[in-house]
This record gives sequence, structure tokens and C-alpha cells, in this order.
Amino acid sequence: MMAKPKGMRDGRSSDLTCSWLTRTYGEQWEAWRNLAEKWLHSRDRGLQARIHAVKWFLETYLVAGGLPSEPAVLFAPSLARPDLMAALGESLKSSIAASTRNNCVVEFLDWVIEQDFCEIDDNGHALSLVANPFCRQSQVYGTAESIWNPLPYAYIQELRSLICPNPRVNGHQN
Repeated sequence: MMAKPKGMRDGRSSDLTCSWLTRTYGEQWEAWRNLAEKWLHSRDRGLQARIHAVKWFLETYLVAGGLPSEPAVLFAPSLARPDLMAALGESLKSSIAASTRNNCVVEFLDWVIEQDFCEIDDNGHALSLVANPFCRQSQVYGTAESIWNPLPYAYIQELRSLICPNPRVNGHQN
């Protein structure tokens, strides 16, 4: 495994072909490079986030993590893989950014499975031959709890009587 060159400006943050991968780490990564290029070219929105997610996945997760360069091996159930969210947590400070990047990686791998690891059954439906080893993460924006004390129920009832002095009971006026 080759070390990542420090301070190198090779255009990888805007490279839809991911040619930096094979140029920097060798031709054994061509299968992943080709898949990433096809996936990026098949997308038309959120491209910058997807480029960064694929770049991170290929370079930081696969190459730096010492994982195999053959895509089929990544999906082998017996392969010991580092936890994706834990690895993202080490790279990114924000849990929202980590969730977003995780979901882009999962979307990419779902596409890889659909392209290269599916068979069509007798009814014309695609059957996946492998499972995506990672799951989508829900994004939590802030907390659902308030730091403020709730209003007392008696106060709410008093306000309700001021706003609606003649409440309806079972749809009939009192």
C-alpha cells in the first residue's frame, strides 16, 4: 500500500473519473475507480457531497483501512470490516455530516450491488446476490427535549377558557 502524498493537489475533489485512485494507489484499484466513475456520472444532484463521500470511502476506508481492492470481497460475509460510522466519526466532527456521508456510501454500494451483484429471476425482478454491509443512518437535527419547564395544566385550562369560553361537548354547544 502506497502512502498518501501530503499536500498534493490532484483535483480529486472535483474529479468525476476518480483517476487519482489508480494514479496514487495503483492499478489494483481500477475496479473501484471504474464503479465510482460510473456512479458519479449517473447522478445529477448533490454531486459535491457524493464526490467527497466516494473519495473518503475509497481512500480512507478501503485503502487506508487495508481492505481488499476487489469489490466482491468487500461483500463477503466472512470479511471483518471496520465500523463505517465509527470511522466516519473519527474523520468528521459533526454527527450530521457523518450520517450524510454514511448514507452516500450506502447509496453507492447499493448501486454497485444493483449493477454487478444481481440476477434477474423468472418474473423479471432483480435479486441481490450479496448484502450491503452497511445501513443508512437517520439524521437527528438537534434534541427533541426542551430546557424549559412545561406549563402547568391548570394554567393551560384557564387560557383555554379565555380563548374559547363556550367549548363544544361532543359537537354540541353548551
